[in-house]
Amino acid sequence: MSNDDDSKYEAGGRGGGAPADDPIAKLIHLAGPRGTVPAAIERRVHDRVRTEWRRSIVRGRTLRWGIPLALAASVVIAVTVAYRTPDEAPRAVLTPVATIVRINGAPAAAANRPSPGLLVGGRLYAGDTIATAAGQGISLRMNGNLSLRVAGETTLRIDSADAVTLASGRVYADSGEGMERAGALTVTTDAGVATDVGTQFAVAYRRGEMSVAVREGQVDVSGHNRSWTADSGDRLVLRPNSGVTFERVAKYGDYWDWAVALAPAFDINNRPLHEFLEWAARETGKQLEYASDDVRRAAMLTDVRGASVADLTPSEALQAVLPTTHFDFRIDERRIVIGE
Repeated sequence: MSNDDDSKYEAGGRGGGAPADDPIAKLIHLAGPRGTVPAAIERRVHDRVRTEWRRSIVRGRTLRWGIPLALAASVVIAVTVAYRTPDEAPRAVLTPVATIVRINGAPAAAANRPSPGLLVGGRLYAGDTIATAAGQGISLRMNGNLSLRVAGETTLRIDSADAVTLASGRVYADSGEGMERAGALTVTTDAGVATDVGTQFAVAYRRGEMSVAVREGQVDVSGHNRSWTADSGDRLVLRPNSGVTFERVAKYGDYWDWAVALAPAFDINNRPLHEFLEWAARETGKQLEYASDDVRRAAMLTDVRGASVADLTPSEALQAVLPTTHFDFRIDERRIVIGE
């Protein structure tokens, strides 16, 4: 084919050719000089390749997102997958950035366009959008061990393993403690941006108002061409066309209950009681106290065995596990106290 023939694939449809951004046309062009082919045959081959390419992408999505009919009664949640043009990489070769570890609430209808929901163990990719209904919640593991929890009536786009965009609703993030920190997370809303300095915080956004509550650590917040730092116990509120206010919020209690209910499960089998208690204290925001150093050492040497507590909240797990041990205990609004 002459250079003049090839140019029709660069000129937005001259001579009946494909648009300049047509990926199939670009591949044909990049293949180099070739013998002259009748225009009608070349057009049919071009169309057939494009059709098969698109079919392969659809098949890939169907295999990954399909849910067996036997699981139709399981709890699922709506996930919207952005359409990818043929020149983008098929989802099968992309790297997942999040894994679903817990889902609470009733099944949800697919959002925006027909697509099945996800189950525990399902993977999410950059560009995926989660939409939850009232009473629902989803817990994700991102960027290593970073925990991201999505409340009901929330729309959230996964931008990468360490960045999300909150269109509306509430999210909670726990990026780990000390040496176990998984890294920073950035939450973007139309009102501002919250960047994790560490380690537990919640971001809410609705009708132009953004709030950032810090349970532990610090969060940098920017908006209105200014920036602030919210410390542990702070709740920073950005309101439209007004200044910023700071309030105080406790580490425990009603404000955090929805996020506590979405805590990733703790595998208690053959784990030291002390580790289980530290996990429960961190998740509930309560202070863990031992009656003496001897009691602390005994808890570190006592392994927990028994049934899984995966379906229980941290508070429920405490009430289920502690009575099976030889330790006395007391749990109040602020503390978990372990005695002899």
